[in-house]
Amino acid sequence: VFVNPSYAEGCCMATREALACGTPVVSRTTASVEDLIAPGVPVWQADTDDALAAAITEALKTGPCDRLAARRHAEALYAGRSNLANLFELFGSKK
Repeated sequence: VFVNPSYAEGCCMATREALACGTPVVSRTTASVEDLIAPGVPVWQADTDDALAAAITEALKTGPCDRLAARRHAEALYAGRSNLANLFELFGSKK
């Protein structure tokens, strides 16, 4: 289980790497984490310290994740070619 307890950090690289490895993630509630949720990989988000502790306890009870599906999801979002394609789509290509 990977825990990111930061209120300020949002979705850090370590959170992305944990999700890419199929590791269950517990974090503070941030919109950016919701964008990364992979199929088959549990993610808990919490607004308070008590909710964070409860989410960690629940995450520790969770069974195995689909690591291959998580990896494929991460590669689709963040691999070099897909990043480049997403940037071209967002900002347009230079001609």
